[in-house]
Amino acid sequence: MKARSFTIDDLDGVEVHTGVDVDDYVTAWHFHDEWQLVHLLAGARSFAFGSRRVDLARGSTLVIPPGIVHRGFGGRASFVMWYLAPDSSALAPGARPRVAMSPRAYRIQHRLNAARRLLHHETITDVAAALGFADQSHFGRQFRRAFGLTPGEFVKLHGSRRKAGTSR
Repeated sequence: MKARSFTIDDLDGVEVHTGVDVDDYVTAWHFHDEWQLVHLLAGARSFAFGSRRVDLARGSTLVIPPGIVHRGFGGRASFVMWYLAPDSSALAPGARPRVAMSPRAYRIQHRLNAARRLLHHETITDVAAALGFADQSHFGRQFRRAFGLTPGEFVKLHGSRRKAGTSR
């Protein structure tokens, strides 16, 4: 995967990810705790929501509410994705996603969403342990299955907000 990505720190509750000429970026079924906006700059990208498929063409924007189970796939594309913090009514603890998902898969996905946020501040090992994964390998497999890249690739693409001089 050839991608470029960044995070905007100065807007509270907003993460921005960009992908430039990304080839066949496929994710497993997953959901986010926050609103996801996807704007396609070039190429084509598809999303599946249960049995429903949405195809995006250049210039299209897709809004995915918190808790909606989906997966993304497609050919070469360039895109911008915004993750916006939900309001307090979105996915409260114990709430279920709006598309059928087993309780186990739901719990794992919640942990993986938390991991995505923690990886900006903590090491991969610390995140895996804090979220109760059996080991770093188990965490890495689950993360890649959900988001299409390993935790290490995620940190490289999205950078770290750790303070200079800290090993954590």
